[in-house]
Amino acid sequence: MQANCKKYKNFDKIFESQDTLEEKLKDLSVSTSAREPEPKLLPGGKKKKQQKLEILIERSVRNKRKCITSVTGLDVFGIKLAEAAKLMGKKFASGCSVVKHPTGVSMIETQGDNQYEIAELIMKKYKDKDIKEEHFFSVVKQKKSPLF
Repeated sequence: MQANCKKYKNFDKIFESQDTLEEKLKDLSVSTSAREPEPKLLPGGKKKKQQKLEILIERSVRNKRKCITSVTGLDVFGIKLAEAAKLMGKKFASGCSVVKHPTGVSMIETQGDNQYEIAELIMKKYKDKDIKEEHFFSVVKQKKSPLF
């Protein structure tokens, strides 16, 4: 710090001796307590809602005979969608892909009616993610109900 600076005189007073420095350092502490992450704010100061721990499995019919099963919510549990889609495609020997919905949600679509088989496969393959039966919901005509 330069001698002609206004704060130079106060700087000397703060560190006049080793004793005052030690007293000031005693008051300092480093806390290792985990703080809650602050929720992200949306425009207007609104808080962003936390995602629910649920996996939605929806079956839709096309051409009166063929079904498409859509699975959403796997990314909340930390599952990579591309990896899960490849696993389902091999398991069920059908087409399976990751699709981005117009609402911005990514989902897995498989050809065929495999609702219960998909749920069992997810619980068996991803045991370490702590996915249970109560996390699975079936969507029929815009109404959500427990799958099991």
